[in-house]
Amino acid sequence: SSSNLPSESFCSGAITLTFGFPAGGTYSGTGVSGNIFTPPSPGTFTITYTGGCGGSSVSKNFVITAPPSAPTAPDKSFCSDQISYVEATSGTNIKWYSGGLLVSTANPYSTGISTPGTYTYTVTQTINGCESTPATVTLTIYNSLSFAAQPQPATICNGDNATFSVTVAGYNPSYQWQENGVNISNGGIYSGVNSATLTLTNPGLAKNGKTYGCLITSTCGSSVSSSSALLTVTQPQVATFSYPGTPYCPGAADPSPVFSGGGIAGTFSSTAGLVFVSASTGQVDLSASTPGDYVVTNTLAPSGGCGPVTATSPITVIKDYIWTGASGTNWNDPGNWSCGIVPVSVNSVTIPNVANQPVLGSGSATVNNLTVNLGASLTVTTSTLVIAGTIINNGTLTASSGKIEMNGSSPQTIGAGTFTGNTIQDLTINNP
Repeated sequence: SSSNLPSESFCSGAITLTFGFPAGGTYSGTGVSGNIFTPPSPGTFTITYTGGCGGSSVSKNFVITAPPSAPTAPDKSFCSDQISYVEATSGTNIKWYSGGLLVSTANPYSTGISTPGTYTYTVTQTINGCESTPATVTLTIYNSLSFAAQPQPATICNGDNATFSVTVAGYNPSYQWQENGVNISNGGIYSGVNSATLTLTNPGLAKNGKTYGCLITSTCGSSVSSSSALLTVTQPQVATFSYPGTPYCPGAADPSPVFSGGGIAGTFSSTAGLVFVSASTGQVDLSASTPGDYVVTNTLAPSGGCGPVTATSPITVIKDYIWTGASGTNWNDPGNWSCGIVPVSVNSVTIPNVANQPVLGSGSATVNNLTVNLGASLTVTTSTLVIAGTIINNGTLTASSGKIEMNGSSPQTIGAGTFTGNTIQDLTINNP
């Protein structure tokens, strides 16, 4: 025969079966081993006991309830002179634990703690005899306000922003920033005046020398004032300069830069070929420099909250010489040339229409490019003129009693009519 017994509810977990009678029978059903029922999941399970007189059986339904979810309980903060408590805002049959020990079933639970510090509790709820997993709740007891970090002095470049910050320990602090001891409000250059960080957007030189501090208030204890931090606003440095005498002859006095607009010397540098007497003053060593055109840079290191500053200026070391004829007609007389130097192979030469026209009558001469202007002349007699570049002749170029050598590194051309009568006594082509 068989019969049914009333159902029972349990939390999940192994259950020892005891309802079978008389002894000696066997239990059967999902999750049953011997007289132990291990529920595989929440739900309703039928367990049958067979045995006793005549092999009769009896069945019983076991309702397995899943553990309820943990209750909701927010963290709490109090001043040391307040009554502290913790409270679950959801759940039933609440239990509070501290250090794993049950301390209360009240909700809310008044802890009785007033010593400043941080305390941890866990809380559960129980439904149908099943206790939930715990939720963790932090209780913080605050003393009066105290500073963990004071505002620090700030040095900024004019045009930049400034910030000041404080860090305080205490309950629910409120902030009020002050300038020179007077409360300020959000707007204009000010933002964050009621927060832990004050920002001044482009305060400008008008705020140089002002001080900034913060008044902190709280419902815990008295208000406190931070120290005052000085704001320093500096003007960017000026690096403007020039070499007003440019272009310079290679043998001239070594020039130094002239500063303008408040410019000062920093570190000078240049494109390759220009040599400085001193990179800290910008004075140029003309005799050691290769003739040519250069750009000089003056770099000022970061200073006073401002970043690096640079300025540039051109300078030229003359490589193109002009015939003056100031001392006569002798090509090899330095007094007849613009820089007082007889040209060499790197120098280009211009012969203008002046009273004394050049004559190369002894030795030899070397130039890069040669230009003879309209109305001007150059005469080569019993001498050699070596030309490494081009010839532009708008005047008179005579070599009927002299020698011309073309020794450029690239193709060179002697056009018809370049030389008087298209005549050269001696012409050497030494051009690859």
